[in-house]
Amino acid sequence: MNTSDVSTAADNAKKTCETLLTTLVDLGSTWAAYGLKVGKAALEQSADALGKTAHTLDTLATELEKKAAEAPKPDHVVDADAPAAPPADAPAA
Repeated sequence: MNTSDVSTAADNAKKTCETLLTTLVDLGSTWAAYGLKVGKAALEQSADALGKTAHTLDTLATELEKKAAEAPKPDHVVDADAPAAPPADAPAA
């Protein structure tokens, strides 16, 4: 084998390696871009779901406040020191 065949084979191997590396870098970049786009979409969906949940909790709190304001107030004052009344189903003495 002469030196020109060896240098040609080495040049061909070098070009093949460069092409392979370039292809791998391009493929890796494509997958990275895809992953970032999927991550962005997932975050946007999570943010949307959290926004809807927050709105629902606010609506629920508002409704509870309305019901508490509409609750009937007792007409009599309860004395905490007075003896408890017997249960309604207790036998009469």
